[in-house]
Amino acid sequence: MSSSQRSPTGEASSAPTKVLDCDDVLDLLQRLLPLNNAAVGAGQAQGESTSAAGEPSVPASTTPSTILGSQYEALAALSHAIMTAVGFRLVGLGEDDSLEASRNIGDPTEANVLPERWNVSKDSYSFRYTHSHSQLTFLIKCMRIAGKFVIHGTTLETDKICSLELEVKDYTSTSYFPLTTSIDLNRDPLWNGFISRSRINDLILEFKIKLVQQLIPGLSKPGYQEDSTTSRTTRTTAGGSTTGAGAGQGGYGRGGHEPGYYPDDPSAFPGIG
Repeated sequence: MSSSQRSPTGEASSAPTKVLDCDDVLDLLQRLLPLNNAAVGAGQAQGESTSAAGEPSVPASTTPSTILGSQYEALAALSHAIMTAVGFRLVGLGEDDSLEASRNIGDPTEANVLPERWNVSKDSYSFRYTHSHSQLTFLIKCMRIAGKFVIHGTTLETDKICSLELEVKDYTSTSYFPLTTSIDLNRDPLWNGFISRSRINDLILEFKIKLVQQLIPGLSKPGYQEDSTTSRTTRTTAGGSTTGAGAGQGGYGRGGHEPGYYPDDPSAFPGIG
């Protein structure tokens, strides 16, 4: 993300590993969103379409296109960004779905750009991956259940499942969404859709421990190292104060969140071994 789209702190992330630095993951997330939406938005800003001969034709619609329709879509897309950051390659949107052969391109980020149909279902989001360090096929399935967001991970060759459960309100700003092409991301960046730097770091670390490390243990990648279940970036005391990496940085942006108590993810570590 550009300097204007970095977190308001303007400081380097305190994430334990460089490849999953929260600034870089959010930058990656923005680049993985469907490109056609941005193109549509640019065309709408002109107020009219142009024929191949350069002559003005039928005026274009001024209705903004939706990029991320809800907090749930934001968390699903963030999950995809984390998987992309550690080298997973998107090959389908579910167990049986396959992406177009034309997407078989060399650049891993470009290959993982989400197709426009990725969020057709508003209740669940599925991503199927391969990885150059494994012969297995990986499936991530995200589901919204009341105010919670549950992320399941598995390999299609096994029946073992690992899971992560999130309280949506603890990580995202309700008032920021939907994110549409009418929003200038230079003025109101995607950062503002999340509570704070520390919350994003918490989510990334939980995702890494409970999903990535269970699906592909011992992954060797520059800038990446595994963490133990006790190396949490945030600790909450009985009085509600928070200590650890990124602590004390409150919410910001259109969400209007103030610094406060955000409970740690209560889900139990399931493991799949």
